[in-house]
Amino acid sequence: MLDEQPVHRHVVAVDHQTSPSATQDAFRTAPGAVEGWECGDSFHNWDFPASCPAGTQLNIRYQAPSCWNGHDLDSADHKSHMAYPVNGACPASHPNPVPMLEFKIAFPADGDLTGIRLASSRGYSWHYDFFNAWDPPTLAALVSHCINGGLQCNSKGFDLYKPDRGQALGDNYRLPGRP
Repeated sequence: MLDEQPVHRHVVAVDHQTSPSATQDAFRTAPGAVEGWECGDSFHNWDFPASCPAGTQLNIRYQAPSCWNGHDLDSADHKSHMAYPVNGACPASHPNPVPMLEFKIAFPADGDLTGIRLASSRGYSWHYDFFNAWDPPTLAALVSHCINGGLQCNSKGFDLYKPDRGQALGDNYRLPGRP
């Protein structure tokens, strides 16, 4: 069973330097599931593709580590208190599984992309920070109902493929009985 994310936990989802010294190979071989940049029929690009077909969009998908050491909400490097699973299990140094975060972000960009850069540098310097600020009872309900319940939930905790299981949150995105 997964535990919910500890309140105020911070993690940087990346295992290479997020600076102008980041390398394409470090991005390509980072732990977790790094899908790279994609657009149209072009996938697993470790830097921005030179162009995207008209009407497509530029996408990035990256998973954050999902094993926590159980005591540090953050660390000096914002990474060492978290680890990626090894062969589907959390390592002994980080024995607490927490929900895996995956960001898939679409950018409205097509055509010539040769001039595109991130604030951190080239496409392979991509990273994201996560700070947990969820309401603890709401997060606990979503983890219990959706993740531990084996569901693929929408933002209200409802699985379209298993409607008989109900939803965790009300139509106002809050726990039932909460204003």
